[in-house]
Amino acid sequence: NVMQYGAIGDGVVNDLAAINLAVTAAGVQGTVFFPKGVYRVTGTITLATSGCCNFVGQGLNASVIMIDVAGTDPAINFLTTAGEGQYAGLRDLRVTNSNYPAGAPRANSIGVQVQGANALTRSFWSNLAINGFAKAFNVINGNGMGFAFYENLRFDAFTPTGAVDAPGVNTYDLFFAPTTSTSDQFTLIGAQTSGRTAGISMESGSFGDFTIVGVQHDGGGVAGGTGIKLVGTGLPYQSNFSITGCKFDGVDTPISIRDCNGFHVIGNVSGSAVVETVVLLGTNTSYIVDKQVTTGVLGLQT
Repeated sequence: NVMQYGAIGDGVVNDLAAINLAVTAAGVQGTVFFPKGVYRVTGTITLATSGCCNFVGQGLNASVIMIDVAGTDPAINFLTTAGEGQYAGLRDLRVTNSNYPAGAPRANSIGVQVQGANALTRSFWSNLAINGFAKAFNVINGNGMGFAFYENLRFDAFTPTGAVDAPGVNTYDLFFAPTTSTSDQFTLIGAQTSGRTAGISMESGSFGDFTIVGVQHDGGGVAGGTGIKLVGTGLPYQSNFSITGCKFDGVDTPISIRDCNGFHVIGNVSGSAVVETVVLLGTNTSYIVDKQVTTGVLGLQT
């Protein structure tokens, strides 16, 4: 319990030191509990080799971790080297920028970052909201999120106007960094996304054997936006996945798939003025795709 280590949770006092003490006490695969409150932190909470544990709150509208710092450092960073992050994750919490939602969001900011070899295999993420960051959930480096389970995620990712970023630039909710991430055999059930560039982006890297169900994405009508974007680097590294039961609004391309193998994308709908819900690019093989257009007509392609 972070309060047993000195956390106040009033949204004013800096609780970073108390949270770090609780993380150390919990240890690998332990649990840090956040009672109802707003926990202001002025730096990154790093869950590294000796303290990669679970964060559990009392509900995403009750327990809030609020980062109050400029710059590009993530609010929470899972940084592991040899798989110490197995079974870790965040549940029943909200992670937010201190200036969300009224103020201008910070440029290039990151909510939760997963970094390191075999970083968070077999991790569990449920009833989690991440709001007000350029990249809400950022996965980088090898074998980031294998065997993970995601349930009821809520994102609101956006970037500021001005010289550094413009609307629709680097706005992602769930972002798997190009060429570095291996994230296979995971399940995502129920997510609300709003990233202006992409709600879920898996570009290059190695991913496969995963299921995405029930994503609701609203891209805000920004030109060029994509709901779910999958980009392969050569077969068979992006293979054996399914996307079903998702709804997309305010995007030019609901689902974009390039150079992938062995997938089915069925039962997804779009409220945007687009011709079809799925755009296939490059070389894709062994797939079944249901391209439902806005008129409700189905176009099955295999």
